[in-house]
Amino acid sequence: MTDSAVDLWQVTLQSTEVVDPYYLSILDEVQRANLLNFKQPCLRANYAQMQAIRRQILAQYLDEAPAALKFGKGQYGKPFLVNDPELAFNVSHSANCFVVAVSRDCDIGVDVELIKPRNNLQGLVSRCFASEEQAYWQALSQDQQLLEFYRLWTGKEAFVKAVGRGIALGLDRCVIDTQQPFQWLRLPDPYGSVLQWQIAAVDLEDQQVCCSLVHNKQHVTINFRQWL
Repeated sequence: MTDSAVDLWQVTLQSTEVVDPYYLSILDEVQRANLLNFKQPCLRANYAQMQAIRRQILAQYLDEAPAALKFGKGQYGKPFLVNDPELAFNVSHSANCFVVAVSRDCDIGVDVELIKPRNNLQGLVSRCFASEEQAYWQALSQDQQLLEFYRLWTGKEAFVKAVGRGIALGLDRCVIDTQQPFQWLRLPDPYGSVLQWQIAAVDLEDQQVCCSLVHNKQHVTINFRQWL
């Protein structure tokens, strides 16, 4: 991987209620213990599948066995690789779509959401969008509102994941420029200039999902990868 690249892996999760024995064999003790938190077999199998595939993908960059990877957590809980802390990664999933973003020497976040009608869109916009974003969204047609909600939402989510803070940072403080939709208008002070952060709407093969990628690298190439 070159320093100017971001690899974005797309995975189609298998629908199953059985934990794959190989997946189980490469998980660490903490991940195996976490399986007990899932009461529904399908959720348990899904968790094992995602954790194991994340290991397999990242292991390729380190030329190590997937089971040998060790994960730590940053100040606010964002995971990192103890084996190689400079290898940045982030994951997201919605329905059966799972994405893994990988790069080097940067902060990176990715978010994917299944595009579906929601009864509480207006309430989410009021709580999580800044005044400029709200005005823009309210002026759209109903069909446009659904798509633009997810585009703005995934961009905000990807940023708070990139900086490791999650939604506790305040999604309304991470403001996308609706006139130049691949740029930021405002960001919380501790995270520097809006020009330091790049936002990209990612077209995945599954047209039923919306995906955004955020990172603080300049002039990057996004490489799309399929995990088979």
